[in-house]
Amino acid sequence: MSVEWQIIFVMFIAISTYLSYRAGQRIGIADGVEGLLVHLEKAGFIDVDDDGEISAASGNGKNTEK
Repeated sequence: MSVEWQIIFVMFIAISTYLSYRAGQRIGIADGVEGLLVHLEKAGFIDVDDDGEISAASGNGKNTEK
């Protein structure tokens, strides 16, 4: 294999790695935010309506449901 092909392959792998990292970072941030909102809603700190609007919970921040 010539040096030119090796350089092309290394560049392709580097670009693929970078783009995969960026996509994974975006997905991870979205999953983390969604998980945090679900946790806060279950704990009773926030209320989320059917339209996705977030508001402060009307209770004292403690979930009494089991």
